Formats: sequence, C-alpha cells, structure tokens
Amino acid sequence: MLRRDSKIHLAGISSIIVTIVASFWGFGLADKVFDFDSLVQEIKEGIRDPEIKQNKEEILVEHTEDESEQIEEIALEQDVTSEESLHPTKEMNAEPEIVSSESEFETEYDNYNQENKRTKAKLLQERIELLEERLFELSGSGTGWEGARHLSKFTTIKLKLEPIAGTELTEFRIMSGMLSYGGIGISLEEGKVSIEQNIFLIEIEHDEATDPYLTMTAKIIGSILDDNKIELDFEDQLLYLVKEDKTPIHLDLKTTLTF
Repeated sequence: MLRRDSKIHLAGISSIIVTIVASFWGFGLADKVFDFDSLVQEIKEGIRDPEIKQNKEEILVEHTEDESEQIEEIALEQDVTSEESLHPTKEMNAEPEIVSSESEFETEYDNYNQENKRTKAKLLQERIELLEERLFELSGSGTGWEGARHLSKFTTIKLKLEPIAGTELTEFRIMSGMLSYGGIGISLEEGKVSIEQNIFLIEIEHDEATDPYLTMTAKIIGSILDDNKIELDFEDQLLYLVKEDKTPIHLDLKTTLTF
C-alpha cells in the first residue's frame, strides 16, 4: 500500500514538472529568463566577457605577427634563392683576370715582330743559298738594225749565267752566250751580269779591239726571290762589233730569265 502511494506521488510530481516546463516554453518564459539568443550572439562575437575578448584579441595579434614574420622569412629565402639562380656566385663565373699594361703589350708586340723578322730573314737566306746553286738562262728574240730601223733583222739571244757565291744573287758570270743577228752568230762570252736596284745589266768587253763590246740594261719586273721566271725587255740597246764601231747594231729584245 505504501509503495502504491509513492508511485502515485512521483507521477503527480512528474506531471507538475512537465506542466511547468511546457509553460516556460509555451509562453516564452524560457527566452526571457535565459535569453539564449543573446548568449549565442555573445559566444559568436566573443564579447560575453571583456577580459576574454581582450585575451582573444591579444592572442590573435600575436598569432598574426608570428604569421607575418614567417611569411617575411619565407619571402626573403625565396628572394635570395631567385637572386642566386639568376646571378650565379662570383666564384662560379669568375674569369681569370688579365693584367696587362700598355708597356707590356708593346713589349710582347715587339718580341713578336722581331721573331717574325728573324723567321723571314732565315727563309730569305735559305732561298738565296738555294738559288746560288742553280744555273740561270736568259733567252729571247726581237729585232736588230744598223743605221735605219726599217733595215731591221730578226735577232735572238741566249746566255747561260752562273751566280757568284756570296753575292746574294747580285752578280753572275756568263758561262756561254750567243747572239744571232740576221743569221750571223756573235759569241758573247767572258762577260758578267749584275743586278742592282731592279736593274739587270749585261756587260761584255773583250780585251782585243776586234772583240764585240756590249752594254745592255733592262728593268726587272718582279722578284728573283719570289718568282721562277722574270720578264726582261731590252729597248734600243747597242752592240758594237768592234770597240771603234761607228755603226753599232741597235737591239730591241724581249727576253725571259729562268732558273
């Protein structure tokens, strides 16, 4: 009987509590008492407690400063990396420094010129020595006349020349020679040839008064040292059959000197 009464009392109390709660919610008393909207708004805005708000702001500021410092450090590292990639270190691109004064350059240039001159002089001397061992030949043809040019006759000349050693191709000995004038052969021996300032000179003078006497000159076109053939033109040269010849033979000859 006692237990049944207790259950009845508990049921009654539960009904009363449910009625009270329903009244709160039904008549909006809960909103007025607890003001849930304001509480939610304060939680959202973080301003329910001023001290909490201030701490939150301080924490936010410190967090923002830390992030800014980290961002600056990352940006600085990226700038340094980019600068190094665009501009390699000086050690990587270092080139040997050339320290040369004007006087040093002039000295090197003078040494080069002197060495070049010595080389050319050596080659020149070798060329001269080689040619001095060879025999030269002068040959050609043209016309010869006595008195009047219209009386000219076909004329040829041939000389064998031997360089005189040590004269560097400035003097030659006539080994043998012949000049043919109108079918008449005239011996040209015991003479000499000299070269001076690009002038080729033939001199033949015998001791006997009846020996032919000849002096012929021609300008050399070219160089004996550079060419293997030289063209020589003798114009209006005189050949005396005897020393006292009153009517020497005039000679126009085109010749070639080979060696």
